[in-house]
Amino acid sequence: VPSSMSRLLWMGGSLANRSAAHSLCPLVNQVGLAAAAGGASRLPPALLAWSVGGVRGPKASTRKVPVILLKDSPNLGYRGEEVSVRPGYARNFLIPQQLVVYSTHENKSEFLKEKDAAEVERQAEVKRVGLLQRRLSKIDLTIKRHVRDEDKMYGSVTAKNISEKLMKSDLKIPEKDVLLTEIIKELGTYEIKVRLPSGDELPVKLYIVKR
Repeated sequence: VPSSMSRLLWMGGSLANRSAAHSLCPLVNQVGLAAAAGGASRLPPALLAWSVGGVRGPKASTRKVPVILLKDSPNLGYRGEEVSVRPGYARNFLIPQQLVVYSTHENKSEFLKEKDAAEVERQAEVKRVGLLQRRLSKIDLTIKRHVRDEDKMYGSVTAKNISEKLMKSDLKIPEKDVLLTEIIKELGTYEIKVRLPSGDELPVKLYIVKR
């Protein structure tokens, strides 16, 4: 009797510690049966996710998936970068918001092509800006105006007038990039600034003379 009682006490004491493992037995049995019957493709979706450590698996809290950023993100990185995020975050937020795509071979190849094309365009823009800067540094811009007594000018010279004059010399500077501190209303010599596509500001000599 004591021997039987000891066995019962041992089983009762260890039952609580072993209950979690016992609860997995049905899942393990189903995985094993499905695998024997035809592999992972025969598993129910929930069991398949559990068996490969997916979002339902025991390591779901630490598992991450690689994605490629479609837009700059202050929290993740710059467009085109590959980063790792939690599966649920990618599936439920980033992908529906079109902020990322999964990092597949096809997506990587597509971004490499875009990166190469962007670099070619960037180099071409650098050359255009450099040429524009050299031409502007050598130009003396002259605008003629009718005057009345005491050489007082009729009307004024505005950023739009200066932009149009530059356009005639094949220098494409939009009106918004002609930086005037005030409208010019008198004849004379002025140093104005124009803003280049790069964001740099370049001084240009401007002469307002009598027509």
